[in-house]
Amino acid sequence: MSSSITRTAARWMARLHAEDCSEADRQAFRAWLAEDARHRAIFEQASDVWAEVGGLAPSYAPSAGHPAHAPSRAGRRMPTRRAVLAGGMLLGTSLLVDAPRPAEAEIYVTAIGQQRRLRLGPKIDILLDTDTTVLVPPHARHRRLVLRCGQAAIGLARRDHPYRVETPTHALVAECGQFDVRLIDRRLTATVLAGSLAVLPRASGAGQPVRLEAGQRLRVDPDLPPRIDRPPVEDLMAWQSGRLAFRETPLGDAVREMNRYSLMKMELAPDGVAALRISGFYHAGNTAGFVRALQALLPVKVRQGQTIHIMKVL
Repeated sequence: MSSSITRTAARWMARLHAEDCSEADRQAFRAWLAEDARHRAIFEQASDVWAEVGGLAPSYAPSAGHPAHAPSRAGRRMPTRRAVLAGGMLLGTSLLVDAPRPAEAEIYVTAIGQQRRLRLGPKIDILLDTDTTVLVPPHARHRRLVLRCGQAAIGLARRDHPYRVETPTHALVAECGQFDVRLIDRRLTATVLAGSLAVLPRASGAGQPVRLEAGQRLRVDPDLPPRIDRPPVEDLMAWQSGRLAFRETPLGDAVREMNRYSLMKMELAPDGVAALRISGFYHAGNTAGFVRALQALLPVKVRQGQTIHIMKVL
């Protein structure tokens, strides 16, 4: 086993767990995994060791074909670092020496094209969408979730205390109900399907608290004032069944959304094609089928390569 790869795996484990982990970091991590088959194997072993050493239960899922690790049981006593070394774990000392001591927290990461359901106790059900990262802080498994990026559908049965979902800019608080929270490119969207939800700015002077009722959606963009609307419920829930709903959506927005679910990316020519409108339900991750539909419905042509280039028909 290469000690160099092991040290790099340890550094990635620490980086992905850091509070300031960025989308650029996650993209670089996926690129590192793709460079060499040994990277994935050693990283998975590293994940297991970290789970045993410090109570960190990462659910890193580098691809849809490699299921994520199950989280370790909350509160479980893990062997000390000395005990691990004495036991002669295969990874040796390099991983344990180079990596900082992990916090007692659980991190869940879904890969591009993957969804995963979490049960955080009998009254909390969470569905993670593609390319999503959430953290369950220590000692708060039943009270708090941190959404780093991506999208999650959260269902809460009636509780004795509120449940809190935190993003970098807002906290969302509910006692029961169903809601959907999305954080993509610093844009926050919170939608209530049942019950009610309080959305609280985390920084003083960053805006007023908002209370959402069933059917309402709040959109917060860094460059625009908050907006509340009532989109069709079937559109809001489509992603949970592997579909994406578009209603007179600009093609630029639709392609951006489809690209979230597939490693085969689409690019639009700078010829105004992004302004064309598209409607309908499409299978998330089925880029080829989506492109065929575009060619049938819109005046576009396609050039295949490492990415799919879409341009207007002149």
